[in-house]
Amino acid sequence: MNVLFNHMKENPVDLTYFAIGTSFRTYTFEELTPALDQVFPCFLREFDGTSRAIHFDPEFSKHFYFLNEYFSRKGCMKSNTKDNTWISRNGKFEFIIFPEEFHYSLDCFKELALTCLPNKLIVQDFTGRSLNDTCIQTYYSVSPDLRSLYKKKILIDMTYGDSSCMTNMEETYPILDKEGNFVNFLLIKHNELGLYINQNPKLDILINNVFRKEFKKILNEHHTNYRRRMQGSNCLFSFSEYDSMSDPEIIFTIMIEKLQNVANMLSHFNFPRETFDNYVKNYRNYDMYKWYTAVNNLPRDLQH
Repeated sequence: MNVLFNHMKENPVDLTYFAIGTSFRTYTFEELTPALDQVFPCFLREFDGTSRAIHFDPEFSKHFYFLNEYFSRKGCMKSNTKDNTWISRNGKFEFIIFPEEFHYSLDCFKELALTCLPNKLIVQDFTGRSLNDTCIQTYYSVSPDLRSLYKKKILIDMTYGDSSCMTNMEETYPILDKEGNFVNFLLIKHNELGLYINQNPKLDILINNVFRKEFKKILNEHHTNYRRRMQGSNCLFSFSEYDSMSDPEIIFTIMIEKLQNVANMLSHFNFPRETFDNYVKNYRNYDMYKWYTAVNNLPRDLQH
């Protein structure tokens, strides 16, 4: 990796695409559609600046003849100095193929990020492995003075948790903000999520899911305590707002306050606010178990 990092430092590009598990799903040109192509995906083809794609997959070792033909058809020439590197004739694109497994390490991702900054880096794994922990750990591994820049320029998992060997690359693009910087969903503070609503349909799905889960968690924990107190038992979940033997009406009031705050955010995503308010207003008219089930079903799942 040191040789690779030295090459990257000596030859910086505007965007680096570091991808794992990208061997073609078909090695027939007629079947290799843009939707299947993880080596030279649509977002990379449309990128205005210079770019470098670095690919790790042991399956490539079986198909170097195909790779030569593939890159030739894309207007690329093999490097004079490296057998595993192809460069476009206009010098805009560089492709480096490693026919081997990639071994994860925090030090490697940190060095990769620092090597690319202040330019952009996208890290993507198509093997089905989650990159959530890698994203967060790498972010906190860099010095605090670099983290603001990191959030704008380094994106680990542009599918935002939806990556696999079947990822549709014709539809998969990194989400950008109005300044053209990456939107790092996992690194957005909870109280800042509202600022990103209605900027991107996929981002709306992610934000909606966060608040759906929060709504259901609040409801489950506080309503469990409410039901137990109604039956004379101690609370199961501990909260600073009340003790284990508090009046159930106090618990219910606190639960509703918390739910209403989340409902305000969910209202941006077709949440039936009037129905929710009606359940809150008339809760005494319902069996408490049926009330819980009905309210728990109110937050709606957004579809892609």
